[in-house]
Amino acid sequence: MAAVQEYRIKHPNDYVGQERVAKRYGGTLKFHAPKLGLQNVEANDFQKLYSRSRSTSAPDFKSGIPTDAFALSGYTEVYPAGGGYPFSFTVGGNWEYNGTYLGTGYPENVAGLATENVDPACWVVERDWFYARDWALWPLPSSEYNRYSAGSQSLVYQVRDASTLDHGQNAHWGTTSITYKPAGGHAEPGAGCKQKTVSANFYYNHNQAGGGILSIELNLILMQVQFGDTTDDMVLQKSTGVFSVTPGDGIVG
Repeated sequence: MAAVQEYRIKHPNDYVGQERVAKRYGGTLKFHAPKLGLQNVEANDFQKLYSRSRSTSAPDFKSGIPTDAFALSGYTEVYPAGGGYPFSFTVGGNWEYNGTYLGTGYPENVAGLATENVDPACWVVERDWFYARDWALWPLPSSEYNRYSAGSQSLVYQVRDASTLDHGQNAHWGTTSITYKPAGGHAEPGAGCKQKTVSANFYYNHNQAGGGILSIELNLILMQVQFGDTTDDMVLQKSTGVFSVTPGDGIVG
C-alpha cells in the first residue's frame, strides 16, 4: 500500500504503473468513475480513457467556473496479509484540474470522502491519507491544507487553493483515502467480513472567490458546504458517484 502511494505521488496519472506496483505485493487496484459508467476498470483501459480526455493547452485565467474545470476518479486497493502487515483495503479519490482552467483568488476548497457499510466488528481505520501537487508538480505544503474532520466512515480536508501565474493551480492534482484493517488487532478479518461490500463516494468542492468555510455536512449521498459570502456561480462541486469494494473479491492469486 505504501509503495503504491509513493508511486502515485511521483506518477499521479500513470494508472498502469500504479497497478503494476500493487500486483508486485499481491494486491489489486481498480479505478472507478460511476457517472461515466465506469466501475472496477482495469488500469490499462482507464489509462486509455484518461489519455483521450486530457488537454495540452496552457493555463489561463477565467471568470466563473467552467463545468470541466476539474475531473474526479475513485479507486480501491486490496492487499492480503503478509510480511508483518494485516489484511487491508483502501478506498480513495483523486481530483485533477484541466489544462485550461486556472481560476483566481485564494479560497478554501473541500475534499471529502464518505464510506458506508463499514462493519465495526470487522474493520477499523488503519490510516487516512492526503497528498496534493500544484501545476508545476511541487508538493502542496502542509500549511496549505488541514484535516477538517475524520471518522470511521468519513474524511474531510480543507484545501487553501491559491492560483498564480508562476505555479498555476495551487492544488492542481490531489488524492485522499481511508485504509481499513481487521478489528481486534487480527491479521485476518473475521469470518464473513471479506464478503461484506463497502460503498464509497468522493467529493471535491471548488470555491473560486467566496469566503471561508462555515460548515460541512458529508455522507454517502451528500456533501453540503456552506461558505461565507459566496454566490452559487462561484462554486463548483462534483462527486465520483457511489462505487464499492468487496475485499474478498479483490485478492490476486
